[in-house]
Amino acid sequence: MTLPPRRMYDVWQDADYEFAESKSERLLLASLDYSIHRHVVYVASRPPRSIFKTIASRLGRTIIYIPIGQLSPVSLKKIRVVHVLDGYDKRQIAKDYLW
Repeated sequence: MTLPPRRMYDVWQDADYEFAESKSERLLLASLDYSIHRHVVYVASRPPRSIFKTIASRLGRTIIYIPIGQLSPVSLKKIRVVHVLDGYDKRQIAKDYLW
């Protein structure tokens, strides 16, 4: 982890994630590492490898796998497009995330 606390390190450069075989696996590792929630949702064509379930259980997390084929195109678009300032209540804290 980096300072200040809860600030994310660059997940693409993090040496702890070097064993990830794809971008989705690297993002899954980061979500397991940084999530403040117990459940982490993983949407992909194939379920995560068993090593990720082991890592999740060690961190007190649960991976919820959703096959990408079960989602409608509208749902997929909502998942793929995330906006930091999605709502007026987020504008006050935007300065903490955007430089």
